[in-house]
Amino acid sequence: FNVYLTNDTEDDLIVENKYVTNSRLPSGPLTYIEPYDDVVPAIFLSTAQSDNEPFALGGMQETSVQAKAVVIAEDTYQLDGVLSIFMDSVDENFEAVPMTGYPITELGDLKGGSYNYTGTTDNYTGDTKFYVDK
Repeated sequence: FNVYLTNDTEDDLIVENKYVTNSRLPSGPLTYIEPYDDVVPAIFLSTAQSDNEPFALGGMQETSVQAKAVVIAEDTYQLDGVLSIFMDSVDENFEAVPMTGYPITELGDLKGGSYNYTGTTDNYTGDTKFYVDK
């Protein structure tokens, strides 16, 4: 799945139908995807609501963000897989990885020869962690 951050409404995401399908079956020898085109299957994330509450002395805040995800899948098997991952992520903690530490370029290419999630997050074991609540 491709993951995009968006400000569009669900109606705009679904009705406009401005996406290129990146199916696993090739559709011809001369087909390719233009850079910066939105490609499905995809998950479009946006902020539904955010809130800050005092957390500790010195002005530290606990930020809560309710995210909204619009999933555009090719079939129900893909949709079921994404929803299962979302449901299984409750009560999980994960590291904050800065943009400079992301393993992919803006076009989705790997910066190095291979990618390992735990290998990437092991480099960023600071105090900033994210927690997934209901």
